[in-house]
Amino acid sequence: MSKRDNKVRVMITSSAEGTTAAREFTEIYREMFDVMFREIMDFEEALREAEAAAMTHMLYFRDNGNLVLTSLADEMGGYSLDITVDDLRRVLS
Repeated sequence: MSKRDNKVRVMITSSAEGTTAAREFTEIYREMFDVMFREIMDFEEALREAEAAAMTHMLYFRDNGNLVLTSLADEMGGYSLDITVDDLRRVLS
């Protein structure tokens, strides 16, 4: 499946402590998905913007080792998971 055919739209943002990881994963995700990167935001602000922009997912990096993966595509209202950056690297490798 090409990136164009993929319906996954991901917003990536972070707290001040997570900017390095956010930038790293923005580059990785851009190869596979439609990605919108935003500079430092707080979680609630980022979630509102991701919903307004019709994103299917949001990655919010709390720091360079931990993030919140939020799915906005679920008809039941979506979900959020706290995961580590290392977990995400393993899934993508």
